[in-house]
Amino acid sequence: MSRMYRIFPRRKYEFGNLTAGTSMTITGADRIDLGFAVEVELIARLHSSSFGVNNTIAVNLVYDFYDSNDPGNIYVVSTNIASVSFSSNDTAPTGKVAVGTAFGPKFAAIQIVGTRSAGGGAVSADISVDVNMKVNGIYRPAPHSFMGYMY
Repeated sequence: MSRMYRIFPRRKYEFGNLTAGTSMTITGADRIDLGFAVEVELIARLHSSSFGVNNTIAVNLVYDFYDSNDPGNIYVVSTNIASVSFSSNDTAPTGKVAVGTAFGPKFAAIQIVGTRSAGGGAVSADISVDVNMKVNGIYRPAPHSFMGYMY
């Protein structure tokens, strides 16, 4: 059994001010409740883009060690549950899917990583993200979801 969640609709991510040879990470969503999922599919869509040569934008699903006793801090792990990457080789519109195994902490975050190569220009893209959670046995909805949007 599985359940699809719209993590965020089409959003523009602009990495135009990056210095050549650097990258920047933006948290697109956090505290995504994986519930009883044993496998997750990260579904990312590239609606439109402007890439310089050899520039990339990665969409990473990472573990989020959210603590209700300390909600002001963000505790994420750099290990990806699932990850997809878009570059100048990808023509919009297009989509990519990555599959990962959910274990350990049951919260996740989406991180968008823009990388500007040494010779590349500005990087920007309109991206939307869904997560499909596969569970064994009885389906239990994630408690932090409403109308398919995570908040």
